[in-house]
Amino acid sequence: MVNLVQPRSSLAGIAAASWNALAGADHPFVSHAYLHALEASNSAVAETGWEAAHLLAEHDGALRAALPLYRKHHSWGEFVFDFAWADACHRAGLAYYPKFLTAVPFTPVAGPRLLGNDAETLIEAGLELMAAEDVLTWHVLFPDEAEHELWRAYGFLPRMDVRFIWRDRGFGDFDGFLAALNHKRRKEIGRERRRVKDAGIRFRTLTGHDLDDETLTALYRCYASTYHLRGRHPYLTAQFFRLLAGQLPETLVVFAAERDGEMIAAAICMRDHDTLYGRWWGALEDVPGLHFEACYYQGIAYCLEQGLTRYDPGTQGEHKLARGFAPEPAWSMHRLAHPGLEAAVRDALKHETALVQAYIDDCRAHLPYRRDTQ
Repeated sequence: MVNLVQPRSSLAGIAAASWNALAGADHPFVSHAYLHALEASNSAVAETGWEAAHLLAEHDGALRAALPLYRKHHSWGEFVFDFAWADACHRAGLAYYPKFLTAVPFTPVAGPRLLGNDAETLIEAGLELMAAEDVLTWHVLFPDEAEHELWRAYGFLPRMDVRFIWRDRGFGDFDGFLAALNHKRRKEIGRERRRVKDAGIRFRTLTGHDLDDETLTALYRCYASTYHLRGRHPYLTAQFFRLLAGQLPETLVVFAAERDGEMIAAAICMRDHDTLYGRWWGALEDVPGLHFEACYYQGIAYCLEQGLTRYDPGTQGEHKLARGFAPEPAWSMHRLAHPGLEAAVRDALKHETALVQAYIDDCRAHLPYRRDTQ
């Protein structure tokens, strides 16, 4: 018999081996190390609006299934924007927060959300907890496509967004990638890359093994500067990156931009067996073309060198289209307990989905590849 335990407020008391046996080795963002680093570093904790309530299903004391779940007290750090829904609830006198969220904090990467077996048991338990706490909404962000129908069967509404993904088309190397582009884009990319090189900037590719205390300090200074320029506090603490480098050293990949031996910018990525994930970016100087070089061209070159076939640089960003990243749907699932809100959102999503699909189709018509390489 499967017994659902009470919601767990932390991964700290959950055996890493048991959790990872459910998560698998192909999805680093749902690994115990990654999720625990977010909590242990005080990045995703109740004090920052991420109150963990992870659901675990056990059989004879053995972990059979797990569901990352958070009580969210705001909508920041999610990359699926529901602020209009929250505002509508506020004007109607409904309490939108706290809401339930099944996602990887600050990480808009598709992957499994229902880990292990007994997925139905986990969803049903979540819905029971939602009703018991009188929570109005439950949101599931970027679930694997294989999970979509199951979430929809329990009344979750699908919402389509767009992301831009680079895929290896048999380019061979970076010169092969450039050769597949039309003449205009080849010239523009060459000009962008020369401007960075002429500015005296050189790149080093680092893994977690290369990140000593001094390098981590420089790395975090670059990351945090992006937030400070906007007058905001960084989502992630310095300790998060230290834990990540120590626990997932082979998974962490950094493209460090240096001038005269000093790090002035960095693109911080993660990888698995076939995909590079662009995750965080920061720069101490505004150098023309530096963002494109660090976040796109260095990553494409790395994929081709390492035999990775896919590069997911993060959500949104139409400027990625001109650099060879093609639009693809990005999905989230939403359960709304209030009938009026559910009906309004359902109707709005029909119109929104049609517009997003039309946008994807239009973007695909403007990819920069030569016609004979499409």
